[in-house]
Amino acid sequence: MLALLIIFFTLAFIVFVADRKTGSSRWIIAISFLAFLAAFSVEWDNVILPLIKNNISITQKTYNNLKLVNAFCTSIPQYVIPYCVVMYAISFHGMAKPKQQFMAGLLLAIPVICSFLFLPITPNDWKTREELISYFRILSIWTIPYLFGAGGIMIYSTCKEIRPRLKLQKKFTLAIVIPIIISSSMNYMLLRSLGFLWAWKFNYPVLMVLFGFFLYFGVKYGVMGVKLVFYKQRLETSIKSISSGIEMLNHSLKNEVIKIAMSSSNIRSSANNEPPDIDDINNNLEVIDNSVSYLKSMIKRIQSFSKEITLEETGNGLISLLDDALNNSNSNIKERDIGIIKNYWYDAIIKCDRFHMLETLSNIINNACEAIVSNGEIAISIERSKNAINVNIADNGPGIDSDTLSHIFEPYFSTKDKHLNFGLGLSYCYLVMGKHNGSLDIISNEGKGTTVILSFPSYRILELKVLSKLKSLKSTYS
Repeated sequence: MLALLIIFFTLAFIVFVADRKTGSSRWIIAISFLAFLAAFSVEWDNVILPLIKNNISITQKTYNNLKLVNAFCTSIPQYVIPYCVVMYAISFHGMAKPKQQFMAGLLLAIPVICSFLFLPITPNDWKTREELISYFRILSIWTIPYLFGAGGIMIYSTCKEIRPRLKLQKKFTLAIVIPIIISSSMNYMLLRSLGFLWAWKFNYPVLMVLFGFFLYFGVKYGVMGVKLVFYKQRLETSIKSISSGIEMLNHSLKNEVIKIAMSSSNIRSSANNEPPDIDDINNNLEVIDNSVSYLKSMIKRIQSFSKEITLEETGNGLISLLDDALNNSNSNIKERDIGIIKNYWYDAIIKCDRFHMLETLSNIINNACEAIVSNGEIAISIERSKNAINVNIADNGPGIDSDTLSHIFEPYFSTKDKHLNFGLGLSYCYLVMGKHNGSLDIISNEGKGTTVILSFPSYRILELKVLSKLKSLKSTYS
């Protein structure tokens, strides 16, 4: 039992340190703490309380009161853990908006409250065998459906997940959670309701083995979000360690200066034509004006880069954001003669920070441009999934090898020599999407191009417009 105490405390500590802000992590922490309390109550009843009774002079009344307190501590995990497990599954799926999760939590809490009100809270050794069997039969009526319902939600969520990295993490999470659900349902509830009151001891080896799997998969692949949040924490630490905003400003300055230089070169070339190409000169002057305005806006927000990304959220159209991002990258696109393919099944007004989201989309499009030597294509699509709206930006460049892909979000990591200019850009994009409770995934294979998937949770959609006909456009952007 001491081993279980250490396991549950360690699990709660790991998740608390890694990411205590997200809903699913909070439920894992709660489950771990309650399991720790259950293990401690057994240790208290079997070891600590007999030591107190044998070595300290206490009255029988005090001893009985300590037994009752321990019985209450035993009942809390039995009643609350199944509730926490199903709430974790709902959060894991992400299918419900915060208000819907709150309402579901209230409704699902009804059996828990009824159990506290109507089931007797007395030490197990004060009950007869028949009373104990009856107690677990009543408890099994709602706890087993809760546990298996949670497993069903998580399996469904994993099957529907389209993002490869998150799908892999969810599979490993299932590999740990489903055996725990089955073991707990059988050993803690079902078998005890059938008269096998000692069956709960079978859970010991199951939990110890699965904890080992948790540590292995968590470090190697990511499970229950642990690897992801450690990585996210490392990114946040790296970004916050920049004492001023100079590094991030330089990154953006580089992109804007390149655009200004290209436009300046185009103006010089057009001015030397006979007659001068006035329209092209005006277009390039407009690009320079946009870059200057953009840099002014960047300077106003530079403090947010040096400390923490703060959001000023408003309603913004996805197509409008993408068009503005393409305008920001116009010189880069024209210089490489890149064709832009737009496949817009939807348009949506999403609640986001326009400045940071525009910077994110511009970074990703510029990265796609730099991955293409010439005469390539970038395909941009807006698609809807069960619980999110996704923006996919795909290029037909050389792709990224698996080793590089594993480091792609690290600050200052760059593959510039491979014509892929990633430095602070993607780590910044990753953090911006995280601040919006969304995700950023990259799918790439050498020789087959790269696809960046930006997913926004459904509750950020203020208005969704299904386009009556696929808005598709293939052209060299200009």
